Order: sequence, then structure tokens, then C-alpha cells
Amino acid sequence: MPLFSKSRRKPSQPEPDCQNPFPLDLLTRVSKFFPPRRGKARMGVKSQMQARLFSIPIHPYRPLMEEVRDGGDEIQNDRQLPLTLQQIALRIADTLATHGIPDSNLEAEVLLRYVLKYDRARFYASLGETISTENIECALSLAERRIGHEPLAYITQHREFYGLGFCVAPAVLIPRQETELLVDEALKFAAESRHSNISVADIGTGSGAIAVSVAVNLPHAKVYATDCSTEALEIADHNRRKHGVADRITLLEGDLLAPLPLPVDLIVSNPPYIASDLLPGLPSEVQREPQLALDGGKEGLEVISRLLKQALPNLKAGGSILIESSPEQLDVVSDLARAYFPDA
Repeated sequence: MPLFSKSRRKPSQPEPDCQNPFPLDLLTRVSKFFPPRRGKARMGVKSQMQARLFSIPIHPYRPLMEEVRDGGDEIQNDRQLPLTLQQIALRIADTLATHGIPDSNLEAEVLLRYVLKYDRARFYASLGETISTENIECALSLAERRIGHEPLAYITQHREFYGLGFCVAPAVLIPRQETELLVDEALKFAAESRHSNISVADIGTGSGAIAVSVAVNLPHAKVYATDCSTEALEIADHNRRKHGVADRITLLEGDLLAPLPLPVDLIVSNPPYIASDLLPGLPSEVQREPQLALDGGKEGLEVISRLLKQALPNLKAGGSILIESSPEQLDVVSDLARAYFPDA
């Protein structure tokens, strides 16, 4: 299905004595982000018809698009290049919203900040400035990917988690805000622990978001991070180095707790807990994430059950385990925990 409807009117040819400073392909694509309104327009001598009129400019100060307003004959020539940051941000936001992307204003801002390498303060301070054709081209390409339901975090290769910035890619699950509760509880456990140098194991670390957040906030903790994916561990390695905790996080490849060299004080994990038969019904963006990090098997409990089964011999006396699951699974997971930890 085409992303945008195309004009049936052929673009006017450039005048021979005027050089076109903008690539034709770019101007055509930019015009797609200026959806015209349907209305009455004069075409030919006296005929009137519903039409969409686009003009391809041959000079930066000529109109980018001729807009025909409903019920009027006057053609408005109020869109022109060069475009300001605010103009292109509004057009991208409108187009994202039209295609059902939530928080379209924020997402347009994030895409443009990524292209321009601006922080938020500079972005808003620069709204009236024009942006280069190269940056327009890049921003529109990213917007088209987003309209195709590619997750924003994968496009920008960035996700904020627990006040820290993390590199993410399609090889890892995108960290969610609700998972920050695991870090909160891990810090609470450390504060209540009698040991000053606790050991923590993050099982199924993915991007390393939990492990790095714990290590940053517990400067004396020793952290292990396991994952069965080599690609995921490479991303986790990048993130631990980025935040200066590579010397305190040991990355281990293997299934769940199997790679741990010795028992730890605390196990934390955000395992896959979505039932296999529910995966096809997930939003398009979520289905782009690694199935290995989503699929919890029948009823979503297979990985959680294995994790609990392996936990007890891998915990020190007085140790604890923290696991994320869905609210609907709470009673069942509690029963499993009691079965594997009868003395807890």
C-alpha cells in the first residue's frame, strides 16, 4: 500500500534559465508531507473539478505546493523552501498522526533531534531556523520508517531507562518504564542488606539496562549479566562501557542461570512472559522485537518456571529473586515461587 497518494498532474518543467537548487526526488517527497486539501479549482478555461495540485519548485523561494482550499478559487502559495525546523516538525507530526502513530508531536521531535544531534533545549531554541536539504531528506526517510511501524527506539538506536541512555537494536528488547520497578526493588534490597558489597545477577540482560542501572546506583556491587544471545551481549557490552561500569559487570553467555560461576545475593530478571498464542495479536511495533525475548511459551510461564526452579541453588543464604510478569500471572507465579521456595 503506497505511503502517500500521488498527484495525477505532471510537475512543471524547470525553466531553462533557472537552476534547481533542490533535488527533484527530495521535493517530491517533501510535498508528500504537505497533504493538500480537496476543493474546487479552475483547470483549463472555465471547467471546475476536484483536484490536487502540486508544483515542483525550481527556486528556493518559489512555492513548494499550491494548495486549493475548500470552496474557493484562490490558490494559496504559502509553502516554500527553505523550510524552518518548526515547519518540517509540524508536517512530520501531522503525517505520523494521520497514519495512527501515537504521540506524533513528540516522535517528530525525537526524529529531528536525532538527525540534527540537538538536545531538547537547542531544538526549541532553533525552531525558526532553516534546515538543510540533506537533513530534510534524512528526517523524511526516518519518518517513513516510523510510519511502517518500526519502533522509534530502533530507528534512533536509543532508549532512556532509569535516567540513563542506552543503545538498543533489533537484537534486544526495548526497555520499558515499568521495568524500572525491578531496579527500584533491587536498590531497596541492597539498602536493607547487611552486606556492603552485594552480588547481583541480571538474567536475560538484553541491552543490559537493568544490570547497568544497578551497577551505576550501587558502586560497590558486583553484577553478572547473562543472555543466550551473542548479539544482545555485544549491545550490553557497549552500554556497560558507555556508563563506565564495565569493570563491575561480568557478561556471561548461556541459558538463564547456567553460566553463573557462584551463588549471588540477588537475582533480577525480566523474562519472556507472553503466551505464545497471544504473540500474533501484539501491536506491530512489539512484533518487531526479538521473539525470544517475548515468547514465554504456553500461558507465558515456561521461562519463569525454569528460572524459579534454578534459582534456589544459585542464591546465597538470605538471598532474593525479583521477576517481572504480567498482572494476570501474579497468582500463578506466586504459587510457583512458593513451590520452589517452600521455606521462604
